[in-house]
Amino acid sequence: MMKRFSVLFCVFTIACGISLGAVSSQEDSFSKAFRKFKDVIPGVDFFASNQAELAPFEKPIAAAREKLAAFLGDDLAHGAIVICSQLEQKDSVNEIKLIRTGYRWVLIQLTPEAANQQILATMKASAEGPLPPEAIEKLQNPSPEMKTAGETALVAATVRRFANAVISMSLAKEKEFRSSRLDDTGRSPLTDWLDIGLAAYVSESANSNLKFLQDRMEEAFPLEDVLGMVRPFVVPGENGDITAGPPAGGPVIIFRSADGTGPAPGAGVKPPERAPGTEAQASKPGDSTVRRGSPAPGLPKEVQDRMLFDVQAATFFSYLVQKTGVEKGRELIQWDLEGKDPVEFVSRADVFGPDMEKTEREWQSWIKSQKAPAGVIGRTPRAAAHPQ
Repeated sequence: MMKRFSVLFCVFTIACGISLGAVSSQEDSFSKAFRKFKDVIPGVDFFASNQAELAPFEKPIAAAREKLAAFLGDDLAHGAIVICSQLEQKDSVNEIKLIRTGYRWVLIQLTPEAANQQILATMKASAEGPLPPEAIEKLQNPSPEMKTAGETALVAATVRRFANAVISMSLAKEKEFRSSRLDDTGRSPLTDWLDIGLAAYVSESANSNLKFLQDRMEEAFPLEDVLGMVRPFVVPGENGDITAGPPAGGPVIIFRSADGTGPAPGAGVKPPERAPGTEAQASKPGDSTVRRGSPAPGLPKEVQDRMLFDVQAATFFSYLVQKTGVEKGRELIQWDLEGKDPVEFVSRADVFGPDMEKTEREWQSWIKSQKAPAGVIGRTPRAAAHPQ
């Protein structure tokens, strides 16, 4: 009996040693790949190979945090941003383990070089044939202009994701953070349009798809509907990907054919499949009619509906703050958190007044007067926008 116990004890000890060794190995690989930079911005730690990799993110995230504090107060959720300069570094990052060290949220961001490695890997995995050499060359050896554009896009994406994470984790203290759910407005107790509008305002991405809205004003949702409706649903594509354009708010770089109408010939990347019947579904609850208008080439109807809703929500919140001030924006957020109707708030005499049609006309005129940023709207592999 004693001998049997000794054998079992030895087996248990060896198993524990193997398990602890695996955990230790993963922790060692993380500590070897990254240095911790504590409170670079109040409430935000960074993990990166060196301090130079933090530079592009510091000022934009600090500015976004300052704006968020103006609306939500300074007691914002503490989190961390992990910057991977090589695609292989991502494998050593364990989001859940970092959360368990005390962070409320964790973002894992690839540098432009690592992002290009991931985009290339995604393209190869989904290609039905050889990738065009020019596409591979552009990703492996981007021009200085493409490098600058890539860094700008990734910084913008990180700032937008930062805003989403801080809003949801600061207001929904009982929720667990998962980066895969950053695009889920249901994680925040705010009404969908306000959740999107606040994140877009503080990350300065409210106008990222402005041209898309300006070209489709007649197809847009009525303002009163935007303030009360649920964000339009987008059907998951292959592997559960949500193909809703740039969810993180940054511009999207795609390879197009010579006439600019579609992907480069021979790219072989399969487009996302739509669920049967979704091409002509109405997005507004209770609305059985189909909104007419020319669809954007290559974008499914449900994706366009979501993009319209998002940019309408973003621009209206920016418009409200510009016309009535930050104090009114802060008051609106508190009003919404108390479960009150946003339409009632907007219709108050000290905001825009009771004539919603007049408010909508003036907001639309303001939209038409805004200058849309340069950029390309298109689909991008989800892995490129959310590299996790």
